[in-house]
Amino acid sequence: LRIASPQLSSDGARVGGWQTMVTAARIRTSGLGGDSEVSLQAAGRQTHLQLGPRRALPLSLLAAQQPEIKKQLAAQLPSLSPVPMMAGFFSA
Repeated sequence: LRIASPQLSSDGARVGGWQTMVTAARIRTSGLGGDSEVSLQAAGRQTHLQLGPRRALPLSLLAAQQPEIKKQLAAQLPSLSPVPMMAGFFSA
């Protein structure tokens, strides 16, 4: 965006390897599946998002497959000290 307006490409967009030849917004995308691990990576004074390549297993699925994990997670809950942007485990 530049002054609240998208930058445009008069060359068009590339979709599935094909050039569209119509004016299109200049965008960059990343594919993110439902199980891609998302993490913050710090490099000096800058931080950026890292998508994958590792997979993340939802705790609900893990607990369904391995019922003993719920007791282990519940035991860890009192020792957690919250930090900004920290995901949490909450017992229902």
